[in-house]
Amino acid sequence: MEQLGLMFRQVRTRRDPRADERLLIEQLRDKTGWVASSTLEAALQWDDRKVRRVASASDFVIGRIGTIGYKYIRNATPDEIEHFKNARLSSAKAQIRDALRKVRVWHSGKVFEG
Repeated sequence: MEQLGLMFRQVRTRRDPRADERLLIEQLRDKTGWVASSTLEAALQWDDRKVRRVASASDFVIGRIGTIGYKYIRNATPDEIEHFKNARLSSAKAQIRDALRKVRVWHSGKVFEG
């Protein structure tokens, strides 16, 4: 007798979109200092990209470029918030300048003459 091969569709459960944010904030909430990305990666078993992505998407987590790390926003000092704001605005302005420069080059028809 031939056995039938049954195929079952895998049912996807809807995941809470803020679950990762909650996990990250749990790691930061009781810490007053900056928490290194490597510490969060080990504790959460995430890679550095996921830590950056979740932190960036959260309204409650700030990050510092380099090795300083991440902090729950309610634990940040006014000076840290000011530094965070200035660094992000400076980076955004540099990205805008870069984009406009490259669009001008594209419109000019110039080619690289290395």
